[in-house]
Amino acid sequence: MVEEEEIDLRDYINVLLKRKWLIIGIVLMAVVIAAIISYFFLEPVYEVSSTIIIKQPINKSNLIYYYSLEEYKDLIRDNEIEEKVISLLELNKPPYNLSTFDLEKNISIDILKETNKIKINYQFKEPEMAKNIINEWVNLFVEKQNKVYFNEVDSVYQKFKDQYEEAKEEFYEIEKEKIYFDISNDITVLNSALENNRAKISNYNSKIKEIAISLIKQETKRELICRELENQEKIIKLNREISDSQYFQKVFSKIIEGNEDMLVLQYEVEEKNPIYYSLYQDLLDTNSSIKMMEVEKEQLMVEIDKLNVDIDELITKLVNLKIKDTYLQRDFIEAKEVYDDLSKKYKEIESVYNTKSDLLKIEKIAYKPQAPIKPNRKLNIAIAGVLGLFLGVLIAFFVEYWQSGKK
Repeated sequence: MVEEEEIDLRDYINVLLKRKWLIIGIVLMAVVIAAIISYFFLEPVYEVSSTIIIKQPINKSNLIYYYSLEEYKDLIRDNEIEEKVISLLELNKPPYNLSTFDLEKNISIDILKETNKIKINYQFKEPEMAKNIINEWVNLFVEKQNKVYFNEVDSVYQKFKDQYEEAKEEFYEIEKEKIYFDISNDITVLNSALENNRAKISNYNSKIKEIAISLIKQETKRELICRELENQEKIIKLNREISDSQYFQKVFSKIIEGNEDMLVLQYEVEEKNPIYYSLYQDLLDTNSSIKMMEVEKEQLMVEIDKLNVDIDELITKLVNLKIKDTYLQRDFIEAKEVYDDLSKKYKEIESVYNTKSDLLKIEKIAYKPQAPIKPNRKLNIAIAGVLGLFLGVLIAFFVEYWQSGKK
C-alpha cells in the first residue's frame, strides 16, 4: 500500500516537472497581467481620516437635547453639507462631476465610544482633493452642529426667561393682592364679632326664658289676687261703741254724765276694706311687673332680631371673604408652584447659557496621504502569481490526462 502511494506521488511530481515550463509560463502570464492592470488600468485610491471629539458641557440641562454618538454619526451624512462641499470645491464640474450620492458613498464612519470620538474616513482618487473634501466636510459639520446647539440653548434660554419673568410678575401681583386682602379683610375679627353676637343672642334667649318663667309666676299670682279680690268688699260696715270714739265721748260727755250705761251704745260705720285695697295694690304691682317684663321681653326680641340680621350680614360677608380667600389662596399656590418650577428651570438653563461652548471639536484634521490604499500592487501580483500557479498545475494535469488518453 505504501509502495503504491509512493509511485503515485512520483507520477505527480513527474507530471509537474514535465510540464514545468507550462506552469511557469502561466504563472508569469498571470503576474504580468496583474502588474499591467494594477499599474496601468486601476486608478489609485487614497484614504484620509479626521477625528471629531464630542465634549461634555460644563453644565448640562434636561431642557436641552444632546445627541448621542450614533445620532451624530447619522447627522454627518447631511445632504446640505454635501452640497456645500461640492459647491465650495467645485466637484460638480469636470473632471469630477460628482453628485451628493457619489460623494457620500466614499465616506465611512467609526464610533470610538470609549473616548467619545467619531473617526471619519474618506476615499478618493486624488490625495490632495481627498484631504480637502474630508476637512471641508468635517469643518462644515462641526460648525453646523455647534451652531445648532448654540441656537437651541439661546432659544430655550429666551423661552424660559420670558416664561419666568411672566410667572414672576403674576406671582408677585397675586401675592400683593393676598397680603392686601389679609390686612384689609380680617376674617378673625368677623368670626369674633359673629361669636359675640351669637353669645348675646344666647344670653338674651336665657333672659327671655327667665322672663317667661317670671311672667307665668306673676300671671298665676295675678289670678290668685283677682280671685281674692272677688271675695273681698271695697267698703265694710263696722259696729263701734261710743266709748271707743273720742269724738262721741266729747259730744255726749254731758249727756252721759251720771249715766254710765250709755257708754255701751254702738253705732255703725263704713270703712275701706284694707285687705281689698292691699290686694288691689298687689294686683297693680303685679300688672306693672308683668307689663315691664313684657316690654323687656319685646325689647330683647327686637335686639335678637337685630342681632340675627347682623349675623346674617356677617355670615354673608364672611362667606364671601372665605370664598375670595380660598380663590386667592388657590391662585397663590398655583402661581407659586409655577413660579418655583420656572425659577428652577430658568436658573438651570441660565447656567448652561452662561457657560455654553462648542460641543464638537476637530481633534485631528486630515493630511495629504503619501501612498494609495488601493490598488495594492504587490498584493495583487502575489495573488495573481498564486492563482496562476494553481491554474498552471491544473492545466498541466489536464494536458497530461488528455495526452495519455489519446495514447
